[in-house]
Amino acid sequence: MKISMLQSTMNILLLEDTFALNKAIKEVLELDNHHVISFTDGLDAVKNISSDIDLYLLDITVPNINGLDVLNLILEKYPKAKVILVSADIALQTLYQSYAQESIKFIKKPFMIKELQDKVSKLENQN
Repeated sequence: MKISMLQSTMNILLLEDTFALNKAIKEVLELDNHHVISFTDGLDAVKNISSDIDLYLLDITVPNINGLDVLNLILEKYPKAKVILVSADIALQTLYQSYAQESIKFIKKPFMIKELQDKVSKLENQN
């Protein structure tokens, strides 16, 4: 019997400090055939910023280094990085104005998992 191995579509760095949500998002993205490394702490995420990451999925309110500071560090190294920012606490309109790039998307908590999957798919298909 021959087993075909599907290659992962994207390498995703997930930063979400709520353990259950982190786990759920990771599982869904892996079912969608992505490779996901996940963190609950901004400092740990920063240590793993790399050119091997295709998409950064960042919660804004996380311990030690918040998601916006992580985003700024990512953009310093990789100005065209693909990023999805997730927040329940911050006015997303302010973020839209601050980061008016096609490669940066926003999701307000709470969100439907389909919304996340759609945004990931759009960024995946972007040049």
